[in-house]
Order: sequence, then C-alpha cells, then structure tokens
Amino acid sequence: MLIGTVGNDPKLITIKKSKKFAQFALGVTEEREDKSGARVNSTSWFSILGWEQHAAKIVACLKKGDHVFVEGRLVISEYSNETGTRLKQVDVVITDFKLLTQENEMGKQI
Repeated sequence: MLIGTVGNDPKLITIKKSKKFAQFALGVTEEREDKSGARVNSTSWFSILGWEQHAAKIVACLKKGDHVFVEGRLVISEYSNETGTRLKQVDVVITDFKLLTQENEMGKQI
C-alpha cells in the first residue's frame, strides 16, 4: 500500500493489438529528522501499472499532481538494454486505488 502524488499524467499503452495497461509515476514523500534534528523530506518514486480493467479508470480518473492511495503487488522484470546489459525493473501492479484529491465546484484542488 502506498499513498503519494501522481508524478505524470497516466499513459494508456496498447500491446499485442488488444491488451491495454496504464503507467504513471508515484512519488511517496517521507518526513524525518536528520542528525541535527532538522526536518528533512525525502521522496521515493515508484512505477505504477494498471492492466486491463484498471487501465481505463486510471487514465480517466488520475492526473499529474493528484494524491492517491494505491494497493498492489510488486513485479520484478528482467531485460537487456541496447548494449546487452541485464537490468531489473520493479513495478507496482495495481489491484485497487482511491483518489484522495478533492476538487471544489470550480475544478480546483482543495
């Protein structure tokens, strides 16, 4: 489970002519104290994927800057880049999400 800020407008991607997924980045900020006692914010970024039934809902409901609760599972993929180097990518595949951003009647975030 993650709560964070959508870092980019979700993209709808179609593969194999009919399989769809949505992808966006989620920034999760943690506040802590450094050695001197000063408060410091640290943001971690996660790649979020929503397949099929979630894809259209994600693209319709979420936009950059929205605050969202995401529930899902971690998926680790391995691939080779252009130079042949083996790389791993970790994605969170959504099983559920909830928009936490509220808008007033003028469409402005509150």
